[in-house]
Amino acid sequence: MKFSWILIGLIFLFGCSVTRQTENAFVVISVEKLPCMGNCPAYKLSIYNNHMVIYEGKENVEKVGVYTTKISKKKFSELQEAFLNSDFFEMKDVYSARIMDLQTTYMYFRSNEKEKKILDYYEGPEVLKELVKMVEELNEQNRWKQVNRLQKEKRQQYEID
Repeated sequence: MKFSWILIGLIFLFGCSVTRQTENAFVVISVEKLPCMGNCPAYKLSIYNNHMVIYEGKENVEKVGVYTTKISKKKFSELQEAFLNSDFFEMKDVYSARIMDLQTTYMYFRSNEKEKKILDYYEGPEVLKELVKMVEELNEQNRWKQVNRLQKEKRQQYEID
């Protein structure tokens, strides 16, 4: 009986610890590409402050579904530095035009107390496209683990953006 209470206490303790880690994680960088009338790849890739990366492939992509991986501290720092050096916070919020059926890309970046989301539909600066490529390279460089439906639902409870 005493063993049962100890076991229940440990489960409760470690369960709360995992929940706190999830609640404290926040998105630092994200790229989301929306569908278009053609075969545009539609996905969202979010990088969290704890170096967790969540990829959600929606359509016209190799991996459909939700996948996770972790990136190194070095790679995380390189990405942050690239965003800071790009003057991301000084860019316009929207790059658009009255043209039909181009792909919409959303870029998000958070650094310290600043955060910004940019919509790029048409003629965004080249540096913005380079940042998208850097983030997309993560898709090719890391080992991904598919998330099951229950894990996805739990992740959505804590989704920030």
